[in-house]
Amino acid sequence: MMNDILFNTEALIKAIPFVCLTTYSLLKRNRKNLFKPQKYQVLTRKLGVRYGPSGLVEGIPFFMDREYFKSNGRINRTEEIITTFNSILSVRETDVFINTFPKCGTTWTNQIVLLLLFKGDSSSWKNNPHNWVVINKKDKKSKSLTPITWPARQYFFSENRDVFLKSFEQLSNPRILKSHMPIHLMPDKHANRWNLKILKGRTIYVTRNPKDALVSMFYHAQRAWKFNGSFSQWFKLWLSNEIEFGNWFDHTIAWWYAYRLPANKGKILWIHYEDLKLNNRETIEKIAKFLYIDDVSDELYEAVSNKSSFSSMQSGAKKRAWVHHDGKPRKNTVNFFRKGCISDWKNHFSKEENEKFNKIYNERMKDVTKDGLVYKGM
Repeated sequence: MMNDILFNTEALIKAIPFVCLTTYSLLKRNRKNLFKPQKYQVLTRKLGVRYGPSGLVEGIPFFMDREYFKSNGRINRTEEIITTFNSILSVRETDVFINTFPKCGTTWTNQIVLLLLFKGDSSSWKNNPHNWVVINKKDKKSKSLTPITWPARQYFFSENRDVFLKSFEQLSNPRILKSHMPIHLMPDKHANRWNLKILKGRTIYVTRNPKDALVSMFYHAQRAWKFNGSFSQWFKLWLSNEIEFGNWFDHTIAWWYAYRLPANKGKILWIHYEDLKLNNRETIEKIAKFLYIDDVSDELYEAVSNKSSFSSMQSGAKKRAWVHHDGKPRKNTVNFFRKGCISDWKNHFSKEENEKFNKIYNERMKDVTKDGLVYKGM
């Protein structure tokens, strides 16, 4: 019943502490700027570059493997498939989503979570958290889905979706679920577009200095999606809503609103990429506590820290083949690990680009900045 509560002004005054009024007023003031429906590739075509999604879901660009979907007749069914998946997936209270805007630390956090749950042993996923298959230790011949999954993507790939859903339902708790979804597209109706609702399940939300996210995604777009434009062209695209999973500002602000709602207290852990770099142990211990792991011994921390280091993960991705959820090797895979550093944007932004970015950032983020969301190295 609580899941159906709409946070309007009167209900907030009667039922929720005053702090929630601030969150609601921010949402009401900014909602016209969030998740504007997009036309397909308007700016991309204007710039004359090659870069485009496999489809739009409520105006949000979804980028999958285009050649795969062309060969399977799915290139124009992105919205239908994702919407169907979101409507039928049953989210458990014990589920933990790792959610980020792309290139903000998803894979790194995946690795840390897995290492904490498996007590520092990465052999089950061959030290490559992109793998979707884990060998059951009791029976080396049997295979099951790894506890860290990207369910929407796996559902999209599945030749037999009923079998996938059955396998997915058989995963033991806690299911650790990777996602780049804007909050209003999360499965099981976590939230609708304008009326935030109480979350079902829990989420580790990882965010990053947007300038570094922009740079990292530029190289990812080149490698994964064959983007053929310049950095200057990418800069313009990134500030639009035509990139992978939409717009960083929309994504981050909406999740921040949800994080600040008292009704969601304890259901969202807010992590900064920069804190993982600069305050590694403290941040890993926060993640462990969120996973109900009370004691992070020196031995466990060293194992987690070493095996989630950039050099270890980059090496693991290069040496070991990736696999699909069905156990088959993935072809034409992309190495997701480039630098993994802070403030690399200073090596890419021109003075004019930095001034433009700061102007947009200050305007879009002024309310949430006052509310406590601050990024290092801006």
